[in-house]
Amino acid sequence: MREGDVVADAGVLWQAFDRAHVGRALAGLYADGTSRFLHVNPAFAGLTGASRDVLLGMGLDDVRPPEEREAFARLRDEILGGVRDGYEAETRYVHPDGEEQWVREVTTAVRDGVSGTLQMVVTVEDTTDDRLQRERNRIVAAVSGQLTLDGADVESAAQQAAQELALLLGDGCKIDVVDRADRTLRLVGFAHRNPDAASLARQIMEQAAPQRIGEGLAGRAVDTGEEICSGHVDDPGTVWRPETAAYHVRYPTGALICVPMGARGGIVGALTMVRVLPARPYSDAEVETVRAVADKVGAVVASIVHQAERRRMHDALAESQARVSAVLDTAVDAIFTSDEQGTIESVNASGLKMFGYDTEADLVGRDVALLMPESDSSRHGGHMRRYLDSGEAHIIGIDREVLARRRDGTVFPVDLAVSEINLGGRRVFTGFIRDITERKKAEHALSRAAALLALSEQRFRSTFEEAPVGMALVEIGAGSIVNVNNVFCELARREADDLLDRVAVSLVHAGDRTEFRSLLNDVASGGAPRGQTELRLVDGAGDIHWVRLSMSTIPAVPDEERYVVMHAEDVTARRTAEEKLTWLALYDPLTQLANRTLLLDHLALALNESERRPQSGVCVLYVDIDDFKYVNDTFGHTAGDRVLVEVARRLRRELRAADTAARVGGDEFVVVCGGVGEADPEAIATRITRAVARPMRIEEAESVLTVSVGIAVGAGGDDPAELIRAADTAMYRAKTRGKNCWEMYTQALQEAGAHRVETAHVLRHALDTSGLRLDYQPIVDLGTDAVIGAEALLRVRDPAGRELAPVSFLDVAEDTGLIVPLGEWVIQSACRQFCTWREGGQVNGFRLSVNLSTRQLLRPETREVLVAVLHGTAVDPSDVCLEITETAALHTDRVSRRLLDRLAEDGFHLAIDDFGTGYGGFTYLHDLPVDTVKVDRSFVAGLGTHARDLEIVRSIVALAEALGLMLVAEGVETASQRDTLLDLGCRYAQGFALHRPQPPAALTALLEGQIKRDT
Repeated sequence: MREGDVVADAGVLWQAFDRAHVGRALAGLYADGTSRFLHVNPAFAGLTGASRDVLLGMGLDDVRPPEEREAFARLRDEILGGVRDGYEAETRYVHPDGEEQWVREVTTAVRDGVSGTLQMVVTVEDTTDDRLQRERNRIVAAVSGQLTLDGADVESAAQQAAQELALLLGDGCKIDVVDRADRTLRLVGFAHRNPDAASLARQIMEQAAPQRIGEGLAGRAVDTGEEICSGHVDDPGTVWRPETAAYHVRYPTGALICVPMGARGGIVGALTMVRVLPARPYSDAEVETVRAVADKVGAVVASIVHQAERRRMHDALAESQARVSAVLDTAVDAIFTSDEQGTIESVNASGLKMFGYDTEADLVGRDVALLMPESDSSRHGGHMRRYLDSGEAHIIGIDREVLARRRDGTVFPVDLAVSEINLGGRRVFTGFIRDITERKKAEHALSRAAALLALSEQRFRSTFEEAPVGMALVEIGAGSIVNVNNVFCELARREADDLLDRVAVSLVHAGDRTEFRSLLNDVASGGAPRGQTELRLVDGAGDIHWVRLSMSTIPAVPDEERYVVMHAEDVTARRTAEEKLTWLALYDPLTQLANRTLLLDHLALALNESERRPQSGVCVLYVDIDDFKYVNDTFGHTAGDRVLVEVARRLRRELRAADTAARVGGDEFVVVCGGVGEADPEAIATRITRAVARPMRIEEAESVLTVSVGIAVGAGGDDPAELIRAADTAMYRAKTRGKNCWEMYTQALQEAGAHRVETAHVLRHALDTSGLRLDYQPIVDLGTDAVIGAEALLRVRDPAGRELAPVSFLDVAEDTGLIVPLGEWVIQSACRQFCTWREGGQVNGFRLSVNLSTRQLLRPETREVLVAVLHGTAVDPSDVCLEITETAALHTDRVSRRLLDRLAEDGFHLAIDDFGTGYGGFTYLHDLPVDTVKVDRSFVAGLGTHARDLEIVRSIVALAEALGLMLVAEGVETASQRDTLLDLGCRYAQGFALHRPQPPAALTALLEGQIKRDT
């Protein structure tokens, strides 16, 4: 071949190289382990995002991400060393704009025929979509796995999906779910591939508050059900919820997609993906991946929420069943309840006896078809399905005669009435069943007698009189009664002479007479051979009875009047039970007020009415009886119930007929008043507080109770549950103001409530993460300056390391009950420190003082905790002084006084803290086993400046001496106060002028110095 032919052939090869649809590149391999492109085709350039001219000045390492270069350098070294002649790998190429693309790279080593240099032929195919599909399937499978985990929750499924998507599609992923309780969005998943951004995302998740649907990006997606895609966002506040705005300012959005998550026919949340500037928009394949994961997360969320809802509904049903069990078990009829699928949920005692079963467990959980022959069960099932699908009442609210089956297989006739009630948002069906075997025998006998009436009137009369149900013969023309049996007389509570010739309709309640006449006319005209209904009869005493009334005509005898025979059966008990069930679902049995279910319904109606009448509002008042526990503890729970009934009566008297009063808790009531003006809520609250404060008799003693009232005013569009919560918050504020007053809900109260929630969170966090410590304030003998004891003082740090002031967390701890675990931690830590001092010989004759909270004082198990701690640390009770506030001492009940007596018997010292704030109530010192009183700092502060404080302290000193009590003054801030106390005869004190609270090490040094001075 000639040289020119060789060149021509090479040109053809390079053209084929360049025109290939896959990426092709030729790169040189050099002894220093590097490679440089010698030739690239357009497809290769497109996969790298760089031009061919730019690539010819680069090497393979320049298009790879930095973290992968070392691995591929090892492969090149093996090619140079002759260990391998090529490789195949899936890797990423990084574009100049930062975009990454997944490729399959196949490399073959060749040697140049002219120069003999080693080169690599690189063939590259785009695998981005394939890899995205694999990762999509992997993530969906991982999220699906959450359904099989024990204790799986929404947060774990959402956070795993967010982390996986953030790593796959970059940069950030956020998942919000709908909270069904208040229809808000809750942030449950937030992740980012950047570690710094991920740390910020975790902080945001901890602080994020619920967001209303319709607000923010996710809120709008959930509200509309549509995807939201966008490029750069200039103002994060228009798109993001407030907690995440700082995140998007620090990492500005270059591209985003927000996909609503739907499941079970509704939207359950939204999944949001973002890329930080600069960034390309999401590709169709990436959008499809986000949708697939959103669908799966939505299914997981719906499944978990559905399981929780089923548990909640099960609990609600159990509560309802307990409430009505007494009613059910006293009914004569069999009463069954079942769910929509026909599964038996409860049965009363009469039902067990009627069907031959021993216990409720024999029937609960089984299909109602068990109680019927096969022919009737299939027909009943069809009626129920038709009713559930269309609401057409083929069974509900109608009495039907059907056949029933006992446990032994015998079949018997029954009357079946089915009614539907709503329990906790769930449809429950109640069946009332009456054995009508005897009645059917009587009806059969009556029909037979009627047929033979023309032949044997005497035989008919005998059957008529002996029938076990009420019977009456009515002349069709005049509608008058011509004959009755004894059972009918008993039912009507009238003598036979009083009933004969009386028009039958006159015995019927005025509201049911039209129905009675219609039934009588249908039967008499032949339109219905036999008619049946339930209506009310009025007896001779004026009482009303529900009866099941059946009518049928007697075959006519020529030239004789035509008659209708009417038989009546008293079903008052069954109807009363039905009405009682409905009433119990809506009212409080004790006070006869509405319960929470009916309250929310009436509040929603009032808010809807307010929306039609914008000039008026809706007022919600949350009413709580002050110190109601004292009533129960002092007079007993029966007296407490009578007080609740009286308070309910007083509330009703102060309200209009259209207003609603409900009992929502032990001693908590809620009042709803619609159509109120600006000044009305305050006036209503004032009337209520005055009405309750009027004296009432409790167990022969005249007492005065007060209430604290919280007020919230709403209008159309407001959420009923949220409005009640706002009033509850305002009521709590009224409690803290001193009770016996009302408080209007404001934005400031909302913020204060949020602060209390945050403080409670800090306290729980401190308990879990060792964020607690103790300082000790010495108690000094003023005559010798010797430290004779110390009071343990709790210190709390928040997660940022800031120390909380005691005044800011003690009330919250007491109200939330956290004071109990905090108090246990204090006594354990203080006793362990006391052991350390004792082992060092620093606490001879030293007394450790620990505060006992009001809530601990009311818990009988507090003694067991204290004794266990002292036993575990080998501390003697005589070395410990338990301090209780004077306010707590004044309000001790029998339980807390018994606790104090037993602690004193155990050898503990007991002290009254802040003594003097309840001045005038000193007589309780005779009743409580205290041996120490601590003068309140407010009186000590006035020594030397206020003569009144001087006299008060002088009186307290005299009182302590007379009762043989140890006296300690608190809050000594100046040398003058110290000297005055010593002159008055108060020997012991604590305060900044003596020693400040100090950590254990500092107090240890102080005690050691004291020992050295003494020796």
